[in-house]
Amino acid sequence: MPQDALFCPRCGIRTPKGRRENAKPPWDDVLADVREDIDKAVSAAFKEVEKGLETAKREIGKATSKRTVACPACGEASSAGARFCRGCGKKL
Repeated sequence: MPQDALFCPRCGIRTPKGRRENAKPPWDDVLADVREDIDKAVSAAFKEVEKGLETAKREIGKATSKRTVACPACGEASSAGARFCRGCGKKL
């Protein structure tokens, strides 16, 4: 290995001279570009997930709000999936 080498030509690790000079590995620039691309992709994916969750929330709300059941004790209308009356609290 040449005495003035900053990195090992076989494995890429910094040599003592490279450490003394705080040499920046050549792949740092490539990794910075990749990190930026990954950040953009993850951000776009999160936005799509948020949209999907909002759609699901809206659809679930529509599906559950249409069906109601009357409480046998007080007659209050509750969601069909409710286990207890929202008016009197008794079990449906």
